[in-house]
Parts: sequence; structure tokens; C-alpha cells
Amino acid sequence: KHLEWWENRLGLEELADLDEVLPRVEQALRELKAAGRAGKTVSNYAEALCAFLDWSVQRGYLQDDPLKALAPFDSTPQTVRRALAPEEIVRLLEVCPPHRRLLLQTAFLTGLRVNELRNLTISHLNLGRCGLELDATWTKNRKDSFQPLPRSLMEQLQESVLTGEVERLYARFYRRKDAKRKAPKNPLLYVPSSPSRDLDKDLKAAGIPKHAATGKVDFHACRVAYVNLVIEEADSVKDAQELARHTTPELTMNVYGRARQDRLSGTVEKVGDRLKIDENYVPGMYRQAVGAETENATAISNKQLRQKSDGGAEGNRTPDLLNAIQALSQLSYSPIRTAKTNPPIRSRQQSALPLRAR
Repeated sequence: KHLEWWENRLGLEELADLDEVLPRVEQALRELKAAGRAGKTVSNYAEALCAFLDWSVQRGYLQDDPLKALAPFDSTPQTVRRALAPEEIVRLLEVCPPHRRLLLQTAFLTGLRVNELRNLTISHLNLGRCGLELDATWTKNRKDSFQPLPRSLMEQLQESVLTGEVERLYARFYRRKDAKRKAPKNPLLYVPSSPSRDLDKDLKAAGIPKHAATGKVDFHACRVAYVNLVIEEADSVKDAQELARHTTPELTMNVYGRARQDRLSGTVEKVGDRLKIDENYVPGMYRQAVGAETENATAISNKQLRQKSDGGAEGNRTPDLLNAIQALSQLSYSPIRTAKTNPPIRSRQQSALPLRAR
């Protein structure tokens, strides 16, 4: 698709036409960017032509790559999509027409992109394994893979195939002579020419805003919702990565993953329940530190021990050396006292005598 666009855009007929083509390629990419194409889309156009040139150099059809100096384009997403909550998805499915409900259910429960859904045929439905066989010729990662399905969705798809409803829908909506797309052969799902436009109607009927502070909702947001549901239910990050068909877990967690405030609060509550931090808590009672019984038992009116000037912490520290000596002298008494380990305490008069007189 992209190579055909380059052939028409640059007027290419043979490989010799690619000599010194860098300025023209850069101009074409700038025009795509100015036309409102996303940075990732522009990069896809550039990568297609660069891949073809690499292939030509490797096989000796070209001596050098004329685009080796092509600078990369910023592919950072400019639009943030939000993940619909499960209750919003249920409300959306309740109001949409039946022929769109099955498509949205498949999108929300598989995470398949629009082009991947459009290429699904009856032969891709694997009843034995309860899933879809994905073909490398039309998947984004260009790999054959298998996508598991819930059994309820599998039964609905099978029933739709047996009734021939999908083919009747294509015959109904694609019957115009000026239609841009042709009805596929043996389709598994009916995919309208503009799924996001039809989704906007269903969002309005369900009372779900298209734009919010956390991002917008379009058809690709179905995949975002699917990935986040998988992250919540999967036993490991690797399982979520595989079901999302991503090459790295970073793409799954940091690009598609979203945090929900209600989920964060619920997680904190679960942590608190697991630690059982409130089992020993009794309202109105304070657990005292070891050695603080005497100090806490002191009356509030005793300003000598409960002044804030030096100790801080509402007077929980002994304020001066005199009070410290008095407190230690009270704690020094023990009913178990021996002359060897604890010599008798001398009176003040004995302490005042000279050492020789003692």
C-alpha cells in the first residue's frame, strides 16, 4: 500500500529513478505531516520505502541507499485515548444496533484493530481451540498467531455465520456503485467503512462523552480498553503482553496501560485488609512505648515535666538535667540488691565528708 503511494507520488518507474531522491522524499513526508497525519503514520510511510531500498541494496540492485541520511520523525502519540470502564462498555453495548454490537464485542474482547477485524473470514474461526487464527499477511506485527475468545462470543460468531447475517449486511450497505470498499468474501464480521463515525453515534446514545480529561474515545480505544482489562485480570505481565500481541512488556504497560482512580483506591484497601493493621486497634486507647508508663502517667498539671521549651513533642522529653537525675534516681531502686553488684546509696552528709574521714 505504501509503496504504491510512493510510486505515484514520486513518479517511479525503475530503480534508477531513486537516485538523489532524498529531497523529494523529505518534501513528501513534510506534506503528509502538514496534512494532519500522525507522526507514527508518517514514519510508517518512510519505513516502507526505506525497507524496500534496504532490500534492493542487499541483493545488489542498488549500490548505495539514497535515504541513509533521512532523519526519523517523532512518532510520539499526539492524542491520548482513554480506556472505557467495564460499566461504560456494558452501557454502550446495550444501546448500539445488533449489527454493530457483535463487532464492538469482538473488538473489546480481542483487541483486534479495524483492519484486522475487516480481514477476518469464516475460515479463521477455530471452534476446537475456541479462538481466531490470525494471518501474518494482515496483522500489524506480521506474525501468525492465535487469539483466544470467550466461549459466549464464540457461540455468537458461530450463530452469525450460520444465519448469513453478515453477508446480508454487506449487500445492504455496500450496494452503492460509488462505494469505496468492496464486500469481502466469506466475512466473519460486518465492519462498516467508518467504524469510528458509527461509534460516535453509539457513544452519544449511551451518554458517554467522546472527549474527557483522561483522553478521547474512538474505535482504537476499544483495543486500549481490552489491554487494560487484560492487565487487571492477567496473572502476570507476560500473559498480558501475549494477549495484547505486543513485542515488549513496556509497550503493554507504559503505552496502553492506564490507571483508574477507583482501582487505585481499591488496591490500597486490599493491601490494608491483607496486613490486617486495624485488628488490634481499639478506639480511645493509646499504645504506649516501652519505658513511657511513668511519664505518661504524670498529671497534665505538672508543668515541670511537661513543658515544651527544650524537649519538644508536647513535653515527652525530660526538660533539664535536674529532672533527668530525679527520674533516674527513682528508677534505680530495686528490691533485689546485693552489696557486690549494687553498693548502698550514701546519704548527703556522708558524701560531704572528706575521703579520709570516710
